[in-house]
Amino acid sequence: MTILHFINSFGEKRLGGAERNIYNLVKLISNSSKEKNIIVSRNGIWIYCKNNNSFKKDLNKNFFLITEIIKNIYKNNINNIHVHSNGHYIFLGYLIALIIKCRLIIKITRVGEGSLINRNKDRLFNFKLSIKRLLFRYICKSNLVYIHIMSISCLEILSSYSKKIIIFPNLIKRGYFDPNIKIKDSFLISSRLIRRKNIDLSLDNLINLNIKNIKIYVLGDGPEGSRLRKKYKNQSVSFLGYLEHENVYDFYKIAENFINLSDSEGMSNSLIEAMSFGCKCIVSKILENIYTAKNYAIYYEKGDDFNSKIMESIKLKPKEISNYANSKFSLDYFDSKKLGELYKIDNSNFSSW
Repeated sequence: MTILHFINSFGEKRLGGAERNIYNLVKLISNSSKEKNIIVSRNGIWIYCKNNNSFKKDLNKNFFLITEIIKNIYKNNINNIHVHSNGHYIFLGYLIALIIKCRLIIKITRVGEGSLINRNKDRLFNFKLSIKRLLFRYICKSNLVYIHIMSISCLEILSSYSKKIIIFPNLIKRGYFDPNIKIKDSFLISSRLIRRKNIDLSLDNLINLNIKNIKIYVLGDGPEGSRLRKKYKNQSVSFLGYLEHENVYDFYKIAENFINLSDSEGMSNSLIEAMSFGCKCIVSKILENIYTAKNYAIYYEKGDDFNSKIMESIKLKPKEISNYANSKFSLDYFDSKKLGELYKIDNSNFSSW
């Protein structure tokens, strides 16, 4: 049997959070079953190779990606289509699932303004987004469609869309906490540099702490990068740009604190990775963060006294934070039986769907 994964950005030079999620998820699937995994993106089609834990691109030169998808549908016995991107891939996946009568699993990647699911009223009316949301509601009513969420944070909202909801978290590589290499008064921001991530808010709060030897590291790039570098040019902020993920781990290892004041998330990869390395985390008070980190992080709302949040974070115990995150989200500890809930596969190395 085959699982067909749809993800818009897979295959690009820079590996983002969504792509890392795919790698970790597919590795778990392959270690737990004989399911074949194929990735479809705007950049082509990839087949997972278990022997070297990598994806091999299908190099057949067809004029249209859709012809490659059709070829793979007929060549492989597909039992699940898993959509990891919002937008047109959901509707393409739905059409294919109807034709071949397989399960369609739609992952809710984010809850907030501009996404398919938002618990607050959008500030500006968006006709295109409104149409997508209506179509999404319609698709959710199909018996073939399941909704994948990463925590129970949006379960109540989605209960009006569908009763077929699966809770399955993002997965990470295990992190290791070493108190001997943590740098005192160091703060890490690891994020795409876009407006909803509120990098200005994080940096302003940190700079206003007036800590003499503060070290602030900002990892990542994006459309806000140039403006932020100019704004904080003469401040104690190191903008390190995009780093390969193994190099990002080096900063999780040494950072004492992690900051993420984003307006919205699905499940923040950077948060659970930072926790796995024992970082004390101060994050925005949104349900997605609260259900992810529980009482192992400090929660901030706009207007709060940030200095008081720093004082609260002193009480956090890094070793306990690391143990919690690794036991909940790392591949080393994750219970592979939960794949049965997501894909209806069992642990007998064959599909039971």
